[in-house]
Amino acid sequence: MRVFFYVKIYAFLSVSINHIEYFKGKYGILYTENILRKGVQILQESAKEDVKIRRVSENIFCFWLMEPVELELYIQQLKEAFRKKGEEEDLPFSSSIGAIYNNTIGKENIDELIDRCGKMRLLNEKHAEAEFSEGKMKML
Repeated sequence: MRVFFYVKIYAFLSVSINHIEYFKGKYGILYTENILRKGVQILQESAKEDVKIRRVSENIFCFWLMEPVELELYIQQLKEAFRKKGEEEDLPFSSSIGAIYNNTIGKENIDELIDRCGKMRLLNEKHAEAEFSEGKMKML
C-alpha cells in the first residue's frame, strides 16, 4: 500500500557539477572527490531552511523550494557562490541549473519532475560546456 503526502512545492531545481569524468581522468579520483565535496558544501550553504536538497546521482542534486522565492535571483546567487568558491579554492567549478517554476508544476510524480528539470539543466549545461572549453583554451 502506497501512502502519498501532498507537499506544496514552489519551485524545483536540478543542479549538476559538470565534467566529473574529465576531472577523474585528468586529476584523479581524490581531486574529483574534493570538487564534489566543495560543491555539496556550496549547495548546503546556499540553501535556506525551507529548501530540501537530495542527491540524485554522483554529480546531480535536486532542490525542492517549499517557500515562495524569486527564483531567478536564487539561481544567480547559487551560480555566483560556485564561481566565488572556485576562485577562492582554485577549483575548476562548472555547474548547470535547470528550474521548473511553481506555475508549471503539475501533478507529476517525482521521477517526472526530475526528468523534466533535467532536460532544462542539460540546456544550461551546453552553455557551461562552452565556457569551460573557453577557460581551458585560455590556460593553454
